[in-house]
Amino acid sequence: VKCFVEGSPFGVSVDLSRFQSTQELREALLSVTEGSSVVYQDREGDMILLGDESWEFFLKSVRRMYIRR
Repeated sequence: VKCFVEGSPFGVSVDLSRFQSTQELREALLSVTEGSSVVYQDREGDMILLGDESWEFFLKSVRRMYIRR
């Protein structure tokens, strides 16, 4: 899944199989970017705060992730 930092035109690929929960993923992303929150775009184009849905739902619906500063 591609992950973009707010304000940057470039994204990086994130291997979701390396994580076991939304909390673990959020902590890893924020620790390397010093961001404040992580949101994701689902298959319908809606923006959802990472952690608001279950890990299983996230894995089935995520299309892109965005780190907000």
